[in-house]
Amino acid sequence: METPESLYDYFFAALTYETGKLKHGEQKRVALDANISRSLFSQIKDPNHPKKASSKTQRKIASAFGYDNFRNFLIRGQAILSGSAYTPIEQLKENQQETLLKKNSKLHNQISTIIDKFQDPNSAIKLLHHLANIEQADPQTYRDIYKEAETAAKMIERHNIGASSSIGHSDETKSGTA
Repeated sequence: METPESLYDYFFAALTYETGKLKHGEQKRVALDANISRSLFSQIKDPNHPKKASSKTQRKIASAFGYDNFRNFLIRGQAILSGSAYTPIEQLKENQQETLLKKNSKLHNQISTIIDKFQDPNSAIKLLHHLANIEQADPQTYRDIYKEAETAAKMIERHNIGASSSIGHSDETKSGTA
């Protein structure tokens, strides 16, 4: 059974997560929406401050962040504490990598096609994230990898065409229609 302390830990983790996503000046809006003062909101979100939010204030704050169900706010906090949820920093890094991948969709499509044919799609995602990091850190290496990927894609395509035509040929021979 959950203790009041652990429930408050879940609340605080979700609060920290949500306030980490706020832009400058948005904390004032959250405090107003929760019908609490900005100073109280600042005290509640400060881990070193002894002031803790009452259960009623916790619900108001969760609602101000757009959570219709307080339980979902606590579940978010629990997931963060257990390590099964993204933190704002991880989400930002993920979004930046996705942006880089979208910019390089030609290479993304070629590599995804190759890997998806022969491996688990999760491997393709990991590889694409590594490529996005390489492009940022060393553009020349990225261009070299791109050229190699084009060559590999052409070789695989030629191999697949050759393999499928020889398979088709042997099938025709077996059926006597050659």
